[in-house]
Amino acid sequence: MIIYTSGTGNSKSVAHQLATMLHEDKVCDAAILLHNDEKLDIAADERLIFVMPVHSWGPALLMVRLVQRVKIKADKAWALFVCGDMCGNADKVFAKCLAQKGITLVESYSVQMPNNYILMKGFGIDSEELAQEKLLSAPHRIALIADAIKGGQTSESLYTRGGMPGIKTGLVYRLFGSLAVKKVDFHALDSCVGCGHCADICPTHNITLAEGRPIWGKDCVQCVACIHRCPHNAIEYGSVSVGQGRYKHPDVEKKL
Repeated sequence: MIIYTSGTGNSKSVAHQLATMLHEDKVCDAAILLHNDEKLDIAADERLIFVMPVHSWGPALLMVRLVQRVKIKADKAWALFVCGDMCGNADKVFAKCLAQKGITLVESYSVQMPNNYILMKGFGIDSEELAQEKLLSAPHRIALIADAIKGGQTSESLYTRGGMPGIKTGLVYRLFGSLAVKKVDFHALDSCVGCGHCADICPTHNITLAEGRPIWGKDCVQCVACIHRCPHNAIEYGSVSVGQGRYKHPDVEKKL
């Protein structure tokens, strides 16, 4: 079984590519499993693989929430982190999270996909050229990861930790989890037509419509789905996102 969480579609695409390479027919959205409170019973001969984006050099909060709240019967698991550049110690944080449920993280891997975080100064989406380069390079990396999961040998590291991981994950990710997600500065512009797409795709059901306008609650995990996938580019995050581009994976709206 492969479980993924994805805002702009990067991790969703990676999960389905990996599933094809591993001949795995169970690919599940973590948000659906979480909201349905489904119990997962993983057989001894079945793989459990988590695919998630890296947020501030740590594991996606929705996936952490899934592990904490859903009853998972499994002895071991693998993790594939989808990052714009590097992962920091996201693997170590997630390993501790799994260990609390009695699950051993066998190995962690990472693959680069286009950057999409635009909610803080100093970040932003990639140029179109760099985004395309990452999209074209990803399948080869995913194939190496698939071979490693199947027990093959590889001559290169398949997890990109990057520099100063202790500081980045230990400080920035901690602040992200405790402060950033509590500050919700999303708002709709006058160009909003009230289509409700943002509410439909929010993984925590944090967006509701009031008189045809989206209202954000206090359960945001900053997956950035709403701001990037708005069909009318009618959402901003305070003033920091003004003038920044938008990104979504070409297949994000498709049923894979």
